[in-house]
Amino acid sequence: MRLLKWALFFAVSFVVSWILITTFSQWQFHTGAPIRIITYQTREFPLFYYPIGTFVIGLGIGLTTAAYNFFSLQGRLRRKNKETKKLGLEIDALRRELDAKVSEVREVEAHSREVGRVEAASVTPAGPANTETHQQDNVVGDSLDTEASRSSEKRPYKDPSA
Repeated sequence: MRLLKWALFFAVSFVVSWILITTFSQWQFHTGAPIRIITYQTREFPLFYYPIGTFVIGLGIGLTTAAYNFFSLQGRLRRKNKETKKLGLEIDALRRELDAKVSEVREVEAHSREVGRVEAASVTPAGPANTETHQQDNVVGDSLDTEASRSSEKRPYKDPSA
């Protein structure tokens, strides 16, 4: 498809160029004519020099502005790419830190469950009041599990001291 577009572009350019060449090769365009700008008058040039000169000047201005835009946008793109890489590295570091904190919380939670089970089994006699307290401890531990699993979601950070 890309090749077809370029082929069509060059074909149209060739046809337009051919029309311009055949038009300006007529004898009427070889006659000389001066240009008068207010009080200044140029010497006589063939008429086909004027459209060709205008085309060359426009081509130069267009290429200059295109080159300026290209290089300035390339510089801006390079700066944005550096910024993106820097932010990506920062995100990776924060994710590693978050994973370390989550695993630390899970280890502490598992240890506290183990300590709670050992204390419940060895120190206190079984009874309805103690069983209820132990069940509440498990509910708190389960809520930490869900909090830790939700921490990977994108939520704003809440400062616990506030």
